[in-house]
Amino acid sequence: EQGWNVLHQPIHPYQIHHLHLLPHQHENAKKTYSYHHLKKKQLQELCSSECLSTRGSEQELKDRHAEFIMLYNAECDSEFPRSVQELVAEIGRREKAKKEEILQSMHNGTTSHKKHIQTLKQSRG
Repeated sequence: EQGWNVLHQPIHPYQIHHLHLLPHQHENAKKTYSYHHLKKKQLQELCSSECLSTRGSEQELKDRHAEFIMLYNAECDSEFPRSVQELVAEIGRREKAKKEEILQSMHNGTTSHKKHIQTLKQSRG
């Protein structure tokens, strides 16, 4: 028997047979939060409860926790989900990469600005 997915595409009978597994996989999913009303101390507690860093601004704490929840829940769909420690390490790597990218972009912007000023000075001199 063939079914249809949410995109109205045919679902193979093998997939239909395994659809009953999906709700059980999501039993371990973590709830999402509305962070706008939480104070920094509460955000730190949320992060701490998931073994995440508690350092940073309120926005960084919100982003960190939200990203962890998103990754964790995505892993619920995986046949071989990563451990919490692996997810925490992944978030740390992503944050480090973002900071390095920002620093590099600031450096590139400063370099470009200096070159532009030098070109202007040369054209006037």
